[in-house]
Amino acid sequence: MHLTRKTGAAFRRFRAHIHMSGQREGVTNLNRWSGCARRHGLSQVRLYTNEAMTENLAYYPRRGYAETHRAEQGGFRRVFFSKVITA
Repeated sequence: MHLTRKTGAAFRRFRAHIHMSGQREGVTNLNRWSGCARRHGLSQVRLYTNEAMTENLAYYPRRGYAETHRAEQGGFRRVFFSKVITA
């Protein structure tokens, strides 16, 4: 996760564990990040996923995230998403 402030940035990384699939860990984390960004006056939340994680490519847009771009990093094809945080 990458939370952005107009004058700077705060970074935090996390990895969802496959054994937690179906236990709403994703929803809980996305809600937590949006709330954290809102409380700290940040303008957006950005995240990325591996291009091979096709479930995520459909999941994030349903949660209000828009795909911003795709790129290769460290040998991985990544898909980047962003969500604007409102007050």
